[in-house]
Amino acid sequence: MSEFKETVSQIKETLRADMGRLLADLDLLVQAVGDRASEKAAAVRGRIDENLKRGLDRLAQIDETFSDKATQRAKDAL
Repeated sequence: MSEFKETVSQIKETLRADMGRLLADLDLLVQAVGDRASEKAAAVRGRIDENLKRGLDRLAQIDETFSDKATQRAKDAL
């Protein structure tokens, strides 16, 4: 069971790191585009920010669900 937790933990950390890099890249992209089309870029940036926040919230929910299911499976196994 410990191996399962380590695998899930590694996946979560990789996903979090990937999301962080994605956020940074999107921010740079929006800033670059913003120099040319500020009004449209601001609207897009707002939507991107909202969607990324929702995605991070969903990631937290998935994390909680995995933890709950793993705990329940461990209890069931005992």
